[in-house]
Amino acid sequence: MKTLVLTVTGLADQAVILPLVLSVAVMLLAMGERRAATWWSMAIAVALGGTFVAKLLFIPCGPHFGLPVRSPSGHSAAAVSVYGGLFVLAARLGLSRLVTVVLGLAVVGLAAAVGLSRVALHAHNFPEVLVGSMIGLAAPLILSLVRPLYVTGTLVRLRWLTAVPVLVSVLFIGGQAGAEPRISRFAYLWARHLQVCQPARTASVLPLVAPPQGQRHSPAGGESGATVVFPFPARFEG
Repeated sequence: MKTLVLTVTGLADQAVILPLVLSVAVMLLAMGERRAATWWSMAIAVALGGTFVAKLLFIPCGPHFGLPVRSPSGHSAAAVSVYGGLFVLAARLGLSRLVTVVLGLAVVGLAAAVGLSRVALHAHNFPEVLVGSMIGLAAPLILSLVRPLYVTGTLVRLRWLTAVPVLVSVLFIGGQAGAEPRISRFAYLWARHLQVCQPARTASVLPLVAPPQGQRHSPAGGESGATVVFPFPARFEG
């Protein structure tokens, strides 16, 4: 079961998504569909870029506002934006209603499976998956609004739009880009630089038992006990 979960989540890993996005753009350019390639690239950039910005905000600042979202799911955003975007590219070819519905349900099922896999792996919670998915919707929404999208014939486009995602997924499935630790580090670095959303400074510990009347405990000489937290941001050292 874990192997299946890892395989599903791997379909939205950056190690698969980035080559897939690039190969679709190159394919569209090679077929003379410069307009479609441009809008495809822009739509995916908006969705993935939006996810990156959301992570930079939520990772250091989410806990300060008591939000259940620490880091929006990048895998969910990638699945919705890229596979949802591919669905729009295919649907804009004038497919029959039945084929469009079946393809749409397959994409929705894949995006849902990726989201559930992130929860099953304890990489994200449901609110984080939901936020990531909502950001990812930007790409298919943008592509669905572009008029016109294609300027050449449809048959060869349909053939390649079907083949490219399958081929790239098979070639790169199982790879892991490991972007999350680097994004988290960068998020904390910018928050530290701007002095926002910093953890509170902690003083030396004071005893839990009240001192005898007329005596005071110095924070520097107190024994283990309660922690005093000052309500101002701390500066990181080193």
